[in-house]
Amino acid sequence: MRDKELEIRIEDARQRLDRAITENRGMQTIMALSLVLDRLIEEHICINQQNAELVG
Repeated sequence: MRDKELEIRIEDARQRLDRAITENRGMQTIMALSLVLDRLIEEHICINQQNAELVG
């Protein structure tokens, strides 16, 4: 369940970043959204690695 929730949050962050770029918002906004997306992806990778260790 946590994994699915995280995937939804990643997609939301991606859309927000795309919108900020399209709407030509400030560089600080774009960088902040990019950092949020990076952290969510890192968390997703960690969860996947933990799941793989539990299975493997």
